[in-house]
Order: sequence, then structure tokens, then C-alpha cells
Amino acid sequence: MAGNCKLGADIVHHGHVRVGTTQIRDPAFLVPRGLDDYVTWMPGSKIRQHVDTFNAMRDDYNY
Repeated sequence: MAGNCKLGADIVHHGHVRVGTTQIRDPAFLVPRGLDDYVTWMPGSKIRQHVDTFNAMRDDYNY
């Protein structure tokens, strides 16, 4: 999801990541083993929009 640790910490700190339905803002958050499949972008995240556009999966209805 990120190119290096600093960028990853910034992305998490800015609130672009969620685990399950909970927004994560603490870069030191430990993801439980059962929730590792549920790490996703927040619904309104600009990074999610950019990734969806790159993968040709963007739908204007969702944004």
C-alpha cells in the first residue's frame, strides 16, 4: 500500500486506512491476525480514488 515506512506512517496518520470498519490513525497500531484481510482504504480517501482510477475500477457513483 505504501512505498516505504515513512510514507506508510503518513498515510495512516492522515486517516486513509481502515481495519474492518474502524479508521486507523495510529501508525503503531498492531493489526490482529484475524483482521489482516480487512485492511482497506477509507471510502472517501483521495488515495483510494487514485488507485481505483489507475486500476480502471473507478465509478463516479462511489465518489
